[in-house]
Amino acid sequence: MEQSVRKIISLFTKKVQSSYQKLLQENFKLLDENQIRRIAGLLNVSRRVFVYGMGSSGNVAEEFQLRFMRIGLDVTAVTDSQMIQMSAALVEERMLVIAISLSGTTREIVGKVSASQKSRNAKVIFITANPAPETAARCDEVLRVAYLKNLDTGTKISPQFSILVMIDILYSYYFANDSYFKAQKYKETLSAIQGKHKGAMEDAEKGEDPE
Repeated sequence: MEQSVRKIISLFTKKVQSSYQKLLQENFKLLDENQIRRIAGLLNVSRRVFVYGMGSSGNVAEEFQLRFMRIGLDVTAVTDSQMIQMSAALVEERMLVIAISLSGTTREIVGKVSASQKSRNAKVIFITANPAPETAARCDEVLRVAYLKNLDTGTKISPQFSILVMIDILYSYYFANDSYFKAQKYKETLSAIQGKHKGAMEDAEKGEDPE
């Protein structure tokens, strides 16, 4: 019985491994390093960055904010449909919008972002596996990511994986541009987080409520 269970688990594990390997290979086939450099350059010159995503793409937007904010980027993840609409109406020149939709069909992302931001002279980057030509035409950059059938449902592996891989690569290029400054910013933000955590621990020991 135990041997049979081990075989089943092994089969499931191999299927997951195979899916990730295939997705990773496809992602690197799509990778255009010159495009990554251009996008990293846009991040460097933009005075503010908004990252839009909903559902699993919203999780990626929040991860993007967490990582890039730690190295000094003024970035805000917007993951609510009404907030996306309001934010889209306020962006202006020298701002950057990064829209994330794995399927490329999320109405709140495609309809409200690509057209309105472009008309306000903000730069627009669309991260997707399935860019419609009319949407791509409205964006400054379309960053293609790999896609497997049923990936967006999350039934086998995490839908965000292919997007996160591209963000990791983009992070490396962005960090490499003035790495000293960004390393210092990382130390400052890390120190702030640790300081707040230490203060909360001390308040707890004193019986005080943390803020």
